Formats: sequence, C-alpha cells, structure tokens
Amino acid sequence: MSKQPRYPTSSLPHAGTVPNKLQTGGCITVQVGIVRFLISCYLHYTPIPTERVLPRIFILYRRSSVCSVRRSSLMDLLKSVLILSISIFSLRLLVNRHRRGLHLPPGPKGLPIVGNFVEARAVANSNEPPWVTFSKWSHLYGDIFTFQVFGSRTVVLNSYKAIMDLLERRAHNYSDRPSSPMLNELVRWKWLFSLMRYSDWWRLHRRTFHQSFRSRIVPEYYEIQKQRTSLLIQRLVTSPKDFFGHVRAHSGEIILEIVYGYRTQDKIDPYIKLVDVAMEGLNAPGVHGTFMVDFFPILKHVPAWFPGAGFKTKAEVWARNTDRVLDLPWALAKKLMDEGRAVPCFCTRNLEKLPPSGDNSVMDEVIKNCAAIALIAAGETTVSAILSFILAMVLNPQVQTRAQKELDELTGFTRLPEFADRKNLPYIDAVLSETLRWNPVVPLALPHRAVNDDIYEGYLIPKGSTIVPNAWAVLRDESLYGPDTQNFNPDRFLKQDGKSLPPNPELLAFGFGRRVCPGRYLAINSLWLTMTYLLTSYTIAKELDSEGKEIDPVVNYNTPGITSHPHPFPCRFIPRSSAPSFN
Repeated sequence: MSKQPRYPTSSLPHAGTVPNKLQTGGCITVQVGIVRFLISCYLHYTPIPTERVLPRIFILYRRSSVCSVRRSSLMDLLKSVLILSISIFSLRLLVNRHRRGLHLPPGPKGLPIVGNFVEARAVANSNEPPWVTFSKWSHLYGDIFTFQVFGSRTVVLNSYKAIMDLLERRAHNYSDRPSSPMLNELVRWKWLFSLMRYSDWWRLHRRTFHQSFRSRIVPEYYEIQKQRTSLLIQRLVTSPKDFFGHVRAHSGEIILEIVYGYRTQDKIDPYIKLVDVAMEGLNAPGVHGTFMVDFFPILKHVPAWFPGAGFKTKAEVWARNTDRVLDLPWALAKKLMDEGRAVPCFCTRNLEKLPPSGDNSVMDEVIKNCAAIALIAAGETTVSAILSFILAMVLNPQVQTRAQKELDELTGFTRLPEFADRKNLPYIDAVLSETLRWNPVVPLALPHRAVNDDIYEGYLIPKGSTIVPNAWAVLRDESLYGPDTQNFNPDRFLKQDGKSLPPNPELLAFGFGRRVCPGRYLAINSLWLTMTYLLTSYTIAKELDSEGKEIDPVVNYNTPGITSHPHPFPCRFIPRSSAPSFN
C-alpha cells in the first residue's frame, strides 16, 4: 500500500466550476492572483466597508482560482503566505481609505472632546419635547442627522423612508438596543425585554410572549375585554369627572386578569397603583441622553453622596418600585395557584407546561418577566391612546357625530358593537388610525443600535451608533398625510378615487423590524372596543363653566419620558338616551 501524503488536498476551482479531480502532494504552495483578488473583493464582495471583511475574503478565496497544489519547498510556502498577507493588508488599506472618504450624517457642530454635550443637555432640560426639537433640527440638517457626546454617536431618523430602509429592510443590522446603565442596571429594568440586547435571552422572552399574544390567540381574551369595558361605561355614569382614573383602572384590570388571573376588587386597586409608581422610573430615564451615566458608564460607581450624583438617589427609589411591580403580582399569581383559586391565564398556562421535575428556574424567570412586561405596557400605552381619543372627540364634535351615525346604522342602536363588526365600520377604523397618528403614544420610538458599519444615502453609520426613530415627525409629515397634520382628520385614511392611502400609523406606533411590539394585537383590540363602547353610550362634550359657557381644553402632551399622554383636561360624558349600555 502506497504511503499517503502528509497534506492531501485539492486545487481550488475557478468561480462557478467544479474540479475534475483531486491532486495530492507534499508541502503546499499557494499562487495568489493578487489583482483579481483585490478588485473582486473590493468591488463585488464588500458593498458595506469593514462589515465582515475577513469572512468575505475567505469566501472569495474558496471560490476563486487563487491556488494550485503541488509538491514544493518550504520556502515557496512561506513566500505564498507572505503574498497572501500582503494582499489582505492591501485590501484593508483600500477599505479604510474608502471609509475615510465617507462622512457621518450632518448635524449640529460640536466642541472638541465633548462634542454636542451642550445641545444634548439643552434638549433634555427643555420645556419643548425632544421629538419636536429633533423635527426642527431635521429642517436644518436633513431627514437624517447625527450628534455626538464624548464620542457616543446618535443618529436620528425623521423620515418614513429612512426608518423603513434601515429598521425594516436592514433589520439584521439594527435589531440591537444600546446599553443603558441607568435603566438596565441602576433602576433594574433589565428584565424588560423591549430594552434587552439582541440575544438568545431576548429571543426566549419574545417567543414566550408572542405565543400567548399573537393575532390568532387574542380572540380568547374578547370576553374579558368586553366585561371590563362595560364596567368602565358604568363607572362613568356615577363619577364622570374621574375619567382619567377610570381609564387607567380599565386598562390595568384587563391585563391583570389576562396575565395573572386576578380580578380586581376596587377601582383603585393596589396592583394598578404599582404600575403608576413604577412607570415614573421608566419614563424619566427612558429618553436616550437624559442622564450622563448613559454616556459615561463609569459614573454608575460614583457614591450617591458625591456632588452631582443625585441620579444615584433617584435610581435607588425607582429601582425599589421596579422590583415591586415585577415581584408582587407574580407572588399573587403563584399564591392563587397554590390555593387552587387561579383562573386560566398567561401565568398558569405557561407554568403548567413546565415539567414537574427538574430545574425550571430559567423558564420561571422568563414567564415572570413576560407577565410584568404585559402589565407595564398595557398600563401606559393603551391608557394614553384612549385618553387621546377622548380629547379628540371633545375637540372634533363633527367627527364624533359621524362615527356615532356609522355605529347606529350597523347595530340599530339595540346592541353594543362586537369585534366581528369591525370590517363593516370603516370610519371607526379611520378614527382609530388618526388617534394613533395625531399624538403617538411613543413619539421617539425606542432606540436601536447599529451592529456593524453601514452606508446609507452616501453617509457612514458607524458600528455602535444609537439610532433614534422620530415617529412623531413622520406622522406629522404633510407629504405623507396631507395638509394640516396638527389637526384631527380621519378622512386621511378613507379610500379616495385615484389616491393611495398613507402609511398605516400602526407601523410607526408599535416599533420596527424584529423589535416590533408583540402585544400590539391586544392593544389595538382594547382601543377599538373602548372607542366603540364610548361612542355608543355617550356624547363626549366640552365642560361648562359656572356661567354655562364651554371650556376649551388645552392640548398639552409635553410629558417627560418614553410615552406621551395628554395633561388632564375637563370634559362631559352625556349619556345617549336609550343606549344599549344602560338597558
């Protein structure tokens, strides 16, 4: 039997061909086609400079006619390795030269070292909401602009096209979240999977949540939503002036029963109050750049008594509230299960799937986190949207009258609307879309992070940049939604001959790409049902002063934090005679 060579291998084929036979030999030499290697890799295999350059090199190396194998000397092998190294180095020089020729998106000119520190602090401390300020900046610098604070780059997207191109079509590069030492570590929101880094841990949370709240599952929750919305209608009869509290209780009660199997005993339930208190610690530090510790993570180690470290004292208070909203409802659900009093809910269904023996601590933590996330999201986003709808009806009685007419014609004013009616109520759907557009719940969508360098519209977006989508600016874009976008006009979303409908605000209201909110189906159902029940049962009107004159409500959405909701405003809920809600 002949002795096998020490290094059996084969000739690499030309791109697109198959080798005819294997060639074996002793020591390996490599003859590299340098010109073809550089030109092909630079022009065809590296459209995004510096992104996965070495993997692309070796893909080309395998596919190209770059080597042949024959018996040779060790010196030839070393020469070939040297040539290959020079080729890789030359390619890197070309890539870096091209990268240096690119520019960041324009933005306010900063100072040496500190960058736009002054501008960032001015935005954080201004009475004007940051989404409005960023919209104004876009008129100066363009739809895409950037600012830097001590080397930390933030790219703000102010157009529908830019948001869709980057966060949807290039979601693979923009599905990560920037780290936030203030939120995740000091205030202990690290269990909130909407803030988690793009990872297997995040995927496990999202998959667990999605399985219980996808579009095919949410019909199971219709009855709970209908019962609790009917209770809201009844409460408005006895104490209409407390409608802010009633709306907040209504949203919390729905999610507490769906998720924890807990039926609230009082309109001011302690578990609902937990959400209100905890949200302060999410909203205040939630807008990127509000606290300097997010730019300088080392500040998290500064003691609370140190001058300028007041954020540590705030964080300690907020963190205790964060722990309570995570732990207390979960302990209640486990107690109800142990006592045999639990009703079917998100927690029981998922816990019952776990094997009776073995270590279930990981999935226990995931289920616990997902339950609290649902409670937090419903307790803030749905409330904001319902209050915006009520304010819009006060300010636009003609819209309210038209919506009531559509409902009455369908139901005959003899019953309350059903979810099955939705397809036959186009104007109601238009009102819902306009509610989400007029004053979005999350005006600055949660920030994303660039995983790798990217080039867009001739601009370089460096790896690690924070990407902030300005949903508010897009939803006020008159080129998309027509004139007078500051006004409430549902006709924007009704089909007109020869005109296409504008982008659905749901696309901008619930996040983008792989980070889109998985609870959006439940949220939309709650908003739709509440709108139709209110319109069927009441006429919502301006409040009257002591002289019987109407009081014009002030539209004020300048609330600090991630979510935006209207400041308290007065109004009247006038029961409609013979409404089916009261029969």
